[in-house]
Order: sequence, then C-alpha cells, then structure tokens
Amino acid sequence: MHERRRCKDCVVGILGACGADYCYGERQGLVEEAEALAEGKGHVLGSFDKVKGLPVWRAHCVRCGRSAAIALDPGPGEPQVYGEATTGRCPNAP
Repeated sequence: MHERRRCKDCVVGILGACGADYCYGERQGLVEEAEALAEGKGHVLGSFDKVKGLPVWRAHCVRCGRSAAIALDPGPGEPQVYGEATTGRCPNAP
C-alpha cells in the first residue's frame, strides 16, 4: 500500500536536506487522529517513527504490537491514517 511510495518531490527532498522535523506541522494533525482512533479501540501507542525513505510514520501498541501509521503522500484512494491499531480492538486492553 504506502510502502512503495517515496517522499514527496519537494525541493527539500530533492536536495537531500529533509530532516526528521521538516514535515512536523503537516503530520502532527494526522498523528493526533491516529492516536485518537487507536486509543478509542483500547490501544496505547508508542512514539511515531519515520519509515526510512518513505513519507510514512509508524507507531506500535505497547500492549499488543499492532501498528498505526500516517502517510503524508498517499496514493489515490489510499487513507492518510491507517493500520490495525486504528481499525481493530486491542486484544490486551483491560
């Protein structure tokens, strides 16, 4: 799904100057949305980490290991927020 896509063709990416916080403003709202969806299903997410070379950040539930991810540049018809932790109940939730 999102794993095949590379980061956006922005000037920062082309020049190789893209840093961990360059897209912070754009991704923060998506992170909050993913966290709310996951928490509503009993998951407790760890930190969102960037997937190398992709416009994707992923976090895992500390209870069950299922993931939630956000994509800044999803393909047509693909969601920006996705993953098992955003759609399914945590089997280890109290």
